[in-house]
Amino acid sequence: MKKLPALLAVLLFASFSFALTTMHVPAVAANGEGVLTSIEATVTAGNGGVYVDIEPFISVDTQESAKIAAKVAANKAGVSIDNYNVLFKIVADTEIVDGPSGGSALALLAYAEFTGKKPRSDLALTGTIEPDGSIGKIGGVVQKAEAARKMGVKLFLVPSGQSVQGGVDLTQYGERWGMQVVEVSSMDEAIKYAFTAEGAQVYAPKKEEKPLVLRKLEPSKDAGEMRVIAKAEIDDLKKLVRKYENGNSNQTELIHKSLLKSINSSQYLLDQGYYYSAANTAFLARINENAYALANVSKPELKKLVGDLEKQANEMKFANKTLENLDWVVGAQLRYYWALQAIYNLQDRMDVMSPLQLVEDYASAKSWLSAADRMNKIAEQKGGNPIDELKTRDYARRLIEAVNSSLEQNLLDSEALQHADAAILAYTQGDYATSTFDSLFAQALVFSRQKVLKADPKDLKGLVNDSSEKMNSFESAWAQLYYAHSLYNIEEANRTGEFAYFTNAVKLQEISKAFENNVKQLRAELSMSSLPQPSGVPETEPPALEIGRIEVKEAPFWTQPRVLILGGIGVIAIAIIIGILAVRLKIRERAKPLTDEERLRKLDDLLLKGGLSEKTYDRLRSKYAAPEAKLEPRRKRKASR
Repeated sequence: MKKLPALLAVLLFASFSFALTTMHVPAVAANGEGVLTSIEATVTAGNGGVYVDIEPFISVDTQESAKIAAKVAANKAGVSIDNYNVLFKIVADTEIVDGPSGGSALALLAYAEFTGKKPRSDLALTGTIEPDGSIGKIGGVVQKAEAARKMGVKLFLVPSGQSVQGGVDLTQYGERWGMQVVEVSSMDEAIKYAFTAEGAQVYAPKKEEKPLVLRKLEPSKDAGEMRVIAKAEIDDLKKLVRKYENGNSNQTELIHKSLLKSINSSQYLLDQGYYYSAANTAFLARINENAYALANVSKPELKKLVGDLEKQANEMKFANKTLENLDWVVGAQLRYYWALQAIYNLQDRMDVMSPLQLVEDYASAKSWLSAADRMNKIAEQKGGNPIDELKTRDYARRLIEAVNSSLEQNLLDSEALQHADAAILAYTQGDYATSTFDSLFAQALVFSRQKVLKADPKDLKGLVNDSSEKMNSFESAWAQLYYAHSLYNIEEANRTGEFAYFTNAVKLQEISKAFENNVKQLRAELSMSSLPQPSGVPETEPPALEIGRIEVKEAPFWTQPRVLILGGIGVIAIAIIIGILAVRLKIRERAKPLTDEERLRKLDDLLLKGGLSEKTYDRLRSKYAAPEAKLEPRRKRKASR
């Protein structure tokens, strides 16, 4: 008899095992509504394996969360994970279970199994689990609270700082529902409350918030342009806060208080030289307010708003890229493409989700376009001689190929995948320099995540540089700004103890280094006939690039940036993990299509130059008589925990 594969053996064994610990965990379904998932944990003697049996689909983020949860639980229980196998079984009434926000529940279940203790049955909790045992913030807290109420939960644990969301104080709502809502920041706190008597109220003292103290920075003149944008964002908040000065409800009072706090925080960051941090804080606050203001919008009204926003996006014109304004045009275009992705996703989900579930995405897209416009104005003022962006095409293409390699190794999480999509979106429009930045975003996120996961939680501070002098060694404005933002996150991690701030700092410093190297390479090589190969990428011209499920063909080399891609680009579906997610990009046509004769001539040229494989050449030749193909945006249907 052949030996059974390890996972199959565990699953067969588990089917005859008694799952000691079971818990209902609230999640958010694909349509944005709160749903319940059932999670079981079983621990057996083993060699450190962590397995997830799930109905229906599981993402990379959830798999990683399960591994972290098992390790943290074993540590808290005082046992070695190497001596056990942990099996989680998750049953969700939704199409896909995705995201790390069920991590704290997985950790608590595993801890109960390791210790033989049983948590109270009227408990529910939500939040990410971090390698150091801290519990991180998540989305959809209000929807998850409503789902918890429906299943009769009496004690609902949420991450610190998330009991108040969008004008809703869950502690007050919970009192009316007969459900106590308690904030927790670590597994130690979750364990403390989870094993109290069923039905009992727990004592959760209010935590004192330490003030943020930052050393003053002196950004360079180019990075200092962000000060103008940050000030404009703060001024926008000051206008918004006036709407809530005489609020006559608890919700408006909470919004007013939240806006004032954001204004004060942003202003302090601005005064201390953390310009991107200031702009980002105000930016996020504006999104939250806009989403709250649209809480009662109807579906026809939201459709019109999204349509108007798409029209605004399509009418945007960007400054010509020059060596002098490269950072700012790229910064503008990155946010432009992020907005387009959000707009297309809104249009896809409009018929299956309620307006309330979509308004935050609309507010994000609107704010991204606003930021793009402000950055573009800075670029226009800087001027300079236009660059020949075509010379960056091959370099951008190879960076996408490098990202694709990471995708094939299952290394890209949902955040990295979004940047990978945006890189393709920019590439297909001829914005090659912009494409390189989003490719590097994706790769930097992969590198930083691997660094954090491999490091000992006790030694995480060694992964970042907290020197303020380092910032001014960067030539790229964005490298400076992201590095300064990492310093802010380091101080927030020290102040709050939240692991997510530290993780962000690692990400930001990886992004900063990647951007600095990228800008130097772009500027140094724009006048050359070709660019050096990025490290780790083959020197030969790669075949048609694939990322996710999209085959990307280069824009015609005779065009200027942002002109319609070569006609007949096909969309190829491949499996990302199990082959379920439909991942596509939708690009609006921007130029007159070529004639069939012109297409074939260009295709022949590409084949002769080695730019196409014969297989791709034959497939595209057969399609050139068909109408111009369109790519569609990556679509994700998920339930995030």
